[in-house]
Amino acid sequence: TPNPTCSTSTYEGIPMEDIVHELEHCISGGPAIEGTRNIQVFDIARLIRHLTGNNLPLLQSIIPHYGLSAEEHESAIRNALQYTKPMPGIPHDLSRAINRAKKSNGTVTGEDAPPAMPDELPSSMQHILQSSPDKMKEGIAMGVFSPLRVLMSDTKFHYIDNSYKEPCFINFLVAEQGSGKSAIKPVIDAIMERIVERDQEARRQEAEWREKYNTLGANKDKPKAPQLPIQWIYPNTTLAALNKRAQQSNNLSLYTYCDEAEKLIGHLPEYSSILRSCYDSERDGQERVSSQSVCGDAQIRWSLNISTQPSTIRRLMANELSNGLLSRSSISAPFTSDNDWGEEIPVLGDYGEQYRSQLKPYLDRLSQVKGLITCPEAEEWVMAERIKHIEYMREMDAKYLLPYL
Repeated sequence: TPNPTCSTSTYEGIPMEDIVHELEHCISGGPAIEGTRNIQVFDIARLIRHLTGNNLPLLQSIIPHYGLSAEEHESAIRNALQYTKPMPGIPHDLSRAINRAKKSNGTVTGEDAPPAMPDELPSSMQHILQSSPDKMKEGIAMGVFSPLRVLMSDTKFHYIDNSYKEPCFINFLVAEQGSGKSAIKPVIDAIMERIVERDQEARRQEAEWREKYNTLGANKDKPKAPQLPIQWIYPNTTLAALNKRAQQSNNLSLYTYCDEAEKLIGHLPEYSSILRSCYDSERDGQERVSSQSVCGDAQIRWSLNISTQPSTIRRLMANELSNGLLSRSSISAPFTSDNDWGEEIPVLGDYGEQYRSQLKPYLDRLSQVKGLITCPEAEEWVMAERIKHIEYMREMDAKYLLPYL
């Protein structure tokens, strides 16, 4: 219910009423209902005061009454001003409301907008993205490095600390249900087509060996298992199975596409430590006494694409903020400036024979890369980003942490 009088106050060009409207959704999902009206007026007042100060008439003019009398409305605001203290900086819910109001007013610019892709992309990336839905292009552009890495072997890159790193990409594509996360799947299928065909033949031979092994009696000579590399690993893998595939990989990289993170986490509770080891191409192994058990160690090379929802990744990363998994992961999400979620259906293009034949020369070229790669431009960019992020970290510590110490 709007107020009889309307304020002309603005914040960074956004009408204050628009910010209050978005704040309703951030703190309670919408306008107050019977039984929560006083509480919502109180909550809005204690947050919006960071923009208005303790200006009671202004707060009365921009905060809805929700059916409260003028006396009840004023009393709730006065209580918020009297019994709460302003927080240092802009509170999280208010910051979200401001950003939502900017988006709805079409004023998302500069630091308020997510980073955009470069205007000029390499020809290989232009082709990879040509059939992708517009609002999924950024997420797919970040995600395709995981399957592309599988084509490479015996390759290392020089890093700024004078170490040599093998490539590893752990990509999380995060979005709500029905937003189009699966648009990355046909791109992955096109990149991995030849590897999948070779893996299918290896799995067929492995199944024949297993059947023959199980049908022979205990006193018969058992056939040896085929030592064929299989790179595409199913998400419901165990640590023993992963170790076995790594031992048979012939220094090739393993790969997993997981359309739901729970598939992987449910069967691999050690996912955090394993992924961190993979990123640094460390050796991992296990000791077992049984002759039938997987023993030995191997260098784990494993890149992944994991699609999941915001609530799931928050749960997965809740205890991973300081152990290195978060900083080793690439996380992307589709974004639309008009908050259009679900109204615009992501429409896939053609990923048929023409798309794959045009992609083939780039994949062939990548599979021929060997040895040590040094890229001065990348190292220069990393150093510049490092300085920028250190400054940002110090700013955030001073803004949010120091006032509470």
